[in-house]
Amino acid sequence: MRDANETEKSRKYYATVKDVQEIIGCGRTTATDIIRKMNKELEKQGKWTVAGKIPWAYLKDRLGIELEATEMEAV
Repeated sequence: MRDANETEKSRKYYATVKDVQEIIGCGRTTATDIIRKMNKELEKQGKWTVAGKIPWAYLKDRLGIELEATEMEAV
């Protein structure tokens, strides 16, 4: 069982499907497809990935957006 602290730490570094939905304004299927594509890109670069999540830094870079830490926590 995960403790709440572990979940909070993960949220700081990884965006979830729900986060992507809110940022882009798309449905769950589209957000899931975006994360899968980005995770494949990261895997080709030799990086570890987490299913259903994408690092905030990579998401921001690929989407060409700027999100402050407080905005990421609010998403």
